[in-house]
Parts: sequence; structure tokens; C-alpha cells
Amino acid sequence: TQAISEYATMNLTVLNVKQFPILVELVTEKGVVVASQYSEDSAKIDFEGLQAGKVFLRVIYDTNKNKVWDTGNYLEKVQPEEVIYSPKEYDLRPNWDYVDEVFELSQ
Repeated sequence: TQAISEYATMNLTVLNVKQFPILVELVTEKGVVVASQYSEDSAKIDFEGLQAGKVFLRVIYDTNKNKVWDTGNYLEKVQPEEVIYSPKEYDLRPNWDYVDEVFELSQ
């Protein structure tokens, strides 16, 4: 393990959430999930102990409440769960706190 000063923290508020629950993930540009938080009723998400690196945010509307993204089913006419990516790239640095970050979902 490393010292606490080697990790980053992000406090995030997601605005304009259409429905809960949501799954908020930090992903690399290749789509690898770095961290994930599930929220059933709050738009405030806290990530702690993050490794340094560049990440993007994505929000998944978890309509069936199973805490993972589902593809849908063509034969049953079920759409995949909606995924929204942030256009902003975050450069996580050791010993940094990203306080009051806001991710606004379009309506």
C-alpha cells in the first residue's frame, strides 16, 4: 500500500438527473472502469483513494436496479440502459482533492 498522499479524492455533484438509481463511473479513455459509485437517491458522489491518471465521468441510468449496465433485448423490444459521458477529461494527481466538481446531464 502507498501513503494517503499518493491518492486523489473527487467530490462530485450530478445535476439534472432524470431518474434514480444511477451508476457513476470514472473510466479511462479506453473504457476501463477505475472507480464506481451507485446512488439510489443522491446526486452527490464521493470518490476516495483514486490512482493518479486521466479519467472521464460516465453516468448510467440503472432502470432495472441491478447495479450494472444492460444491453437490452431486441426480441423483447427492451432498449439498453442510457449512458452519458462527460466531455471533460480529469487529470487526477496525487494528494489532490477535486472539490465541488459538477457534471451536468443534458435534458
